[in-house]
Amino acid sequence: MPTRVVVLDDDQEFRAFLCAIFVDAGYEAHGSTAGIGVHEVVRDLAPVAVILDVPADPSASTLHWPALAVLAHDAATRRIPLLACVPDDDEDAARQVAALGLPSSVVLCKPLALDDLLARLRRLAGTSLAS
Repeated sequence: MPTRVVVLDDDQEFRAFLCAIFVDAGYEAHGSTAGIGVHEVVRDLAPVAVILDVPADPSASTLHWPALAVLAHDAATRRIPLLACVPDDDEDAARQVAALGLPSSVVLCKPLALDDLLARLRRLAGTSLAS
């Protein structure tokens, strides 16, 4: 079974960039938006982790917190770690991540170093892939 991650980001170019970083680190990476269909994407792909990029301007985003919350209520997805990258000064986004109720969710403040993101992913996903 591949060591798969799902990257959720509205910005297609940045999503592709993050996916390329994860592929270079040895993961199978799939990109999507965090919109209404996110639960089906995560359930169908069964990744070792989900990386969510929370935008600085949520009003310009398809980010849909209730759709993400469904992940916590499905036995197939509730144990999948969520790494949420939030703007450093966005306390509301950090609270919303906590409110999702996912037992393995982690909030990382942006800007962040990609090495730190990969290290956290490896710890959460229980992998020992070399970058």
